[in-house]
Amino acid sequence: VRPVSKLRLKPPVVLSDSMSVTEVARAMKDKREAAVLLRDQAGTLSGILTDTDVTRRVVAAGLAPEKTSARDVMTRNPSTVSQ
Repeated sequence: VRPVSKLRLKPPVVLSDSMSVTEVARAMKDKREAAVLLRDQAGTLSGILTDTDVTRRVVAAGLAPEKTSARDVMTRNPSTVSQ
C-alpha cells in the first residue's frame, strides 16, 4: 500500500460539462484517457465522465452522443483525495 503522495500522477484532463458526449469522447481518445473531470461555468468541479459512463449511460441507453451533454450523463459530486 502506497500513499497517494507517492503515486506518479499526471495532470487530469479537465473539460466543460456543457460539451457534448461526442466532444468529450474525442478528447478522451486524443489524450488516451479513460476518464475526464468536468467543470461548470464557474470553473467548479461538477463531475467525472468515464468510458464506462459513455458505454452504459449513452450507447446502451440509445442516446445520441452528439446531442447529449456530458452534464446529463456524468457522475456528479465525485470524491476527491489530496496528496
